[in-house]
Amino acid sequence: MLDDSTQLAVIRGLREGRRDAWTTLYDAYAVDIWRYVGHLIGGTSSEIGDVVQETFLAAARSGASVILTSHVLSELEELVDDVLVKVWKSAARKHGQGLGTSW
Repeated sequence: MLDDSTQLAVIRGLREGRRDAWTTLYDAYAVDIWRYVGHLIGGTSSEIGDVVQETFLAAARSGASVILTSHVLSELEELVDDVLVKVWKSAARKHGQGLGTSW
């Protein structure tokens, strides 16, 4: 976790597209996001890693517009939820069934 002033500096850096801000964001929150995903899906390390990666890629693709407040962890957790919904919907379409996956 980052202190408030560092977190605000990272948010500014993300909005400016600075690579060091992305690195700091990942380093500060990857473990927490990993644990959150693991709690939600209880899957394998590979499955958890895929969701974590997709979460940070979604944040990057958004141009940091999803990181709007000093509640960065909460906003990343919301991205996890969005990623999981997309994964489950895709799996359901692919397999012609409900929203269940191997997790």
